[in-house]
Amino acid sequence: MTISIRRFMPVSTTGQMVAVVVTALICSVLASILVLGGAYDRMVSGIKQGAIVQRTVTLVDLLNSSPPELHSSIVKAANSRNERIRVDRSSLVKKHTTSAAEKRLKETLESKLGEAYQGRVQVVLKRRDNKKPHPNKHESRDRDQPPRHFKNWRKPSLDILKIAVQLDSGLWLNMMSEALKPARLLVGQTLLFLAVSLVFVILAVVLMLRRITRPLKQLAVAANDIGRGEQVSQLKVTGAEDVQDTIRAFNVMNERMQKFIADRTRTLAALSHDLRTPLTSMRLRIELLPDSPDKDQLLSTLEEMQQMSEATLSFLREASDKEESRRVDLNALLSSLCDDMTDLGLAVSYEETSDLVVQCRLISLKRALRNLIENGVKYGDQVNVSMDKKQSSVSIQIQDHGPGIPESRMEQMFEPFTRMEASRNRDSGGIGLGLAIARNNVRSHGGDVYMKNNDTGLLITIELPLE
Repeated sequence: MTISIRRFMPVSTTGQMVAVVVTALICSVLASILVLGGAYDRMVSGIKQGAIVQRTVTLVDLLNSSPPELHSSIVKAANSRNERIRVDRSSLVKKHTTSAAEKRLKETLESKLGEAYQGRVQVVLKRRDNKKPHPNKHESRDRDQPPRHFKNWRKPSLDILKIAVQLDSGLWLNMMSEALKPARLLVGQTLLFLAVSLVFVILAVVLMLRRITRPLKQLAVAANDIGRGEQVSQLKVTGAEDVQDTIRAFNVMNERMQKFIADRTRTLAALSHDLRTPLTSMRLRIELLPDSPDKDQLLSTLEEMQQMSEATLSFLREASDKEESRRVDLNALLSSLCDDMTDLGLAVSYEETSDLVVQCRLISLKRALRNLIENGVKYGDQVNVSMDKKQSSVSIQIQDHGPGIPESRMEQMFEPFTRMEASRNRDSGGIGLGLAIARNNVRSHGGDVYMKNNDTGLLITIELPLE
């Protein structure tokens, strides 16, 4: 089963950037350890071996210049925790120098001691892993085994260096030095360095990203408010240069859009208002005509034009209304609205749910809900209202018990002055602005209205965002 990496990635920009930077930093440190580890080991080993060589030269000079009876005292004083030194009649180094490291160390010792010691120096360098169990814990240690205090050492690898030098007296100075291999760069100071680096890098990334994302969050909130139909003031231009350019562009767009909406609303309102004068003049002229069927038809048409003009003014006033948003309990709003309509004799029922608070313009949203419910009662006799909360939105269902609407006309029914029936009777069909006003109000809240036929009748769904 394949597991997607995206499931483990943080959602926010700051979290993703921190995860990427931390991963990159850890990978770079691991790569540095792999690249520099060998050089580090060789450097530390060279320093240790150089110190052993110098110590060996000093002991050889001291033993050669001292009487044999003092050798045991000198050797005893020279012994340390990591070194065993003895003076014997023969060399304890049984193996011949073969490796390049052993040859370099042998040549260095002979060079330090002088030409007289050519062929009198023997060196063996071994690598030992003390994790391997001892073959028999009851057997006595031979000379190749490390001292007892090395047995429980945590680090598995040991450098065991054996040196044998023949003194001027013919005796042999036998030394065995046992030392841990250099600690890997990953432990100790490296881990501390990585931890400190991570702290400072994460702190710098978080502070920088917050500086960048704070204006973007304000921009997202403002864009969301515009989608809800709210008035948004000019945003403060802050942040990085790229972010500032984005905010400036948003401010220009917002200003132009508000001007466009205001100009269009004023133009349409003025046009509808100016129609009243010629309509009134026409009414007076028609009233002076002799009674006839044509006169009655002209008066009816004129009345319809006046009703449409008044409805248009009402629609435009609704569109330009700048009601302030407030927090409203949607469950209480629907319950109260349905109860009021029931008291008026309409067949409306509501399935109450838990309280749900939304940010909305109360009068505008209430008018949209009332229009849709009244429309359902008018054409479907009975309406059932319910509400369903989703993750980031709330869904309001208005189910009627009527014949429904042909799917080909559903979208058309939301257009202004569109009615189901073909008659021009306002009492039976209305002006045809109810659904248009309802969807306009809902969309001004950042939501939408949908229609669907089912076995019961027509189901109207209102989707409203919760954030």
